[in-house]
Amino acid sequence: MCARPSAWSAVSPSNSRNYRCVEATARDAADYDYYVVVLGDASGAVRDELHQASLYTIRTYIGRVAESADVARLWAERR
Repeated sequence: MCARPSAWSAVSPSNSRNYRCVEATARDAADYDYYVVVLGDASGAVRDELHQASLYTIRTYIGRVAESADVARLWAERR
């Protein structure tokens, strides 16, 4: 999920098989000044260590990692 600070635009990069696509999408969004939140439980990789390494990279250098239930709860509260 990516949102510009001044807008409610959102993109949720997720893919259960290709963690590199999610990371690349998040990186591109950050390069365009979007606020990036990747749903860690809505993405994955063939091996868990690859998934965890990608989430670490996103968390450390690109944006935030959240759980889908937390984001759904926050969106519901804003209605």
